[in-house]
Amino acid sequence: MDYRLENVEALWPRIDKAYAWDEAKGMSVDTLPTDTNGAYEMTVIMNDDQAKDLAGKMKEVFNSDEKTKGKQWVITKEDPETGLESQKVVKSLEDIFVKHDGVYRAKLKMPTYGDPSTKPKQYMSDGTKAADDFQLTTSSIVHVMFRIKTWAYGKKVGIALRPTGVMVVRLAERQDPPAEAMFDDLVEVDPLRNTLMGKALDDNAPAEPPKTDAVNPFGETEQKEEQKTASNDMDDEIPF
Repeated sequence: MDYRLENVEALWPRIDKAYAWDEAKGMSVDTLPTDTNGAYEMTVIMNDDQAKDLAGKMKEVFNSDEKTKGKQWVITKEDPETGLESQKVVKSLEDIFVKHDGVYRAKLKMPTYGDPSTKPKQYMSDGTKAADDFQLTTSSIVHVMFRIKTWAYGKKVGIALRPTGVMVVRLAERQDPPAEAMFDDLVEVDPLRNTLMGKALDDNAPAEPPKTDAVNPFGETEQKEEQKTASNDMDDEIPF
């Protein structure tokens, strides 16, 4: 299912080029668009209504897709204090998205699949296509188009958000990195890699090539036993 969020805030966008995790440097670095370990990523900040509507659509896709129909939507959550992970059946918005300061954050990630055409398209506010090396900035206001995709890997199933296009509404000024960023290459663990937003959707989702097209997506000028059986828990308890 294709879905569009309008007037959301971009957070940590990495869609100007593909990025991949570098074990030696302990951080994500840019890579070739044909690198199968690479991906395009960004997080979007949504209000309550937007989060509820998106969660509802994700639930609809999960319950109707052949890969996931009749199964429970189970995610891996990490305890921020202990760092321990546990399996949890999705029952609330907080199970799907990260809530921070009263708003919700959703992570979008498009693997390269070794295909340069998977790079999300970027457009300026007048509908013209952005330069190929255009770098979207954190705190920019954007419209974003993505696909809600289910995945299955062995007994595990899940759902992911695959970005396909972004339109800039208001471009934020680039912020100078904090002083500690001078030593980012010496940090052994990427501070974003193990956050809840990085775990909430599809860090472990297997790659599955999406359909692509050249059309401007904005229409402008350019497990456990419980997982094996159907359950109504999500319908009964999820508040949307």
